[in-house]
Parts: sequence; structure tokens; C-alpha cells
Amino acid sequence: MTAPDSGRFAGVNLPAALRPARGAPALSVHACREMDARLIETIGLPGVALMENAASALAHAALSMLDVVGARGALVLAGPGNNGGDGFALHRRLLVRGVRCVTALLFDRDRARGDARINLGALEALGGRVISATSNTAGALDGAWADLGARGLIVDAIFGAGLNRPPAGCTADAVGWLNATRDAGPCDAAVLAVDLPTGLDGDTGRPVSGADPGAIAKADLTVTLGTMKAGLAHDHARRWAGRVLVGGLGAPLD
Repeated sequence: MTAPDSGRFAGVNLPAALRPARGAPALSVHACREMDARLIETIGLPGVALMENAASALAHAALSMLDVVGARGALVLAGPGNNGGDGFALHRRLLVRGVRCVTALLFDRDRARGDARINLGALEALGGRVISATSNTAGALDGAWADLGARGLIVDAIFGAGLNRPPAGCTADAVGWLNATRDAGPCDAAVLAVDLPTGLDGDTGRPVSGADPGAIAKADLTVTLGTMKAGLAHDHARRWAGRVLVGGLGAPLD
């Protein structure tokens, strides 16, 4: 298994307006959840606004990565939670910038809830292409990737910090497809992870308990959201996370 070529994207950065305050600490996954809850409950910033702020940072990174690859296509692999919701919001932003996008759902559509459901509805209202990849996952993803010219960006918006077990079912199939496609054509396919690569433990920077290292999504670049996750601060996490940038959520952390 080859390591992500994060050096190719060494020039990709986020402007100050899309980053948290300088000196923001690396936090545990639990502390990050508490921070999100405080922003929503105490400050009154709705969750959908946090998702929109996350999408701003993700879109900036995605467009920069596409410039490096020399392509204008993106395939978003979306899970059922807020990680998938960030992916829907990212797809919408790329769509209005003229990027050809497909989102592949790795869950039954009726499982979408809350802010993720809002963003899925908004994406479809704008005519964004959304397909199901819950069965024959590799075949569905092969078809979508071929429609994009088999060149561009693959976005891992499957699971982030909420995953505490190895990927399974169509999620595992999607991660396997992502890694195989990335390794088969490293000049044609770049991978952007939303918050954390699927299957990576945000506290340790290693595979979640019970997961094989080869079954973790490999990203060229990860935009982690809110503040640095403690696990991503470890050098060994770069095997899966690649280059790590921190996208701010538009509110102070303290």
C-alpha cells in the first residue's frame, strides 16, 4: 500500500478567514463534540450554519486540489451523518463553481436527518447529481468515476469522528474502491477527506479499534473542522490523512 502523496498538495492552504484563530489547540474527539454543542446551544449558531462554514473551507481546498490535478470533476462518497452533510454542502458549492460533481450515497436516503437532510434537499433542488451506491458499490462508483472522465477529486465524506468501529458493508466496499482507485492512478485521482479519513481514530491517529490498517481511507489532504484533532497531530497519522489543514467554523473556540 502506497502512502498518500501529500507533497503534491504542499501548496494548498486555507486563507485566514477560513482558519481558526492562531494557536487553537489540538483536542480530543469528545472535546470537539462539546465545542460544537456549545456553539449550537450556548451561542445559538445553528448546526446548518456550522456545516456551511465547513463547506467553505472544504470547497477552497477542493478547488485548489483540482487545479493541481488539472481536472474539473469530483465524486463525493457520502455517509449518513454530518460528515455526509458536509459533503452535500461541498458538492453544492462546487456545482455553482462549474465543477462536474456526483454524490454517491452509501446509505438509504430516508436515513438522512437534521442538517444533513437539509443539505441533501438543497443539493437536489439545484439539480445536483446524486446516486445510490448501497449495492454493487464498486460498480456504481466505477460508473460515476467514468462519467467524470476518471480524473479529478474523490471526497471521503463517509464517516468522521463519529465512527468507533471498522468500516463494514458498502462503507468498507467504498473505502476499498477509493484506495484502489487512488493507488491505480495517483496522477488522475486525488483524495480529500472531510474532518478525518474514514476509519481513522481522531484521538490516536491510528485505525479505529479492530480495523485493518489497509481498510482505512487514504487521503492526500484532510481538512479537519473546528480545531486540530489530537490524533492528526501525530506524524504516524499522515499515512492516512496526508497533508492536514484546519478549517474554522466561524466562531471563537474559547
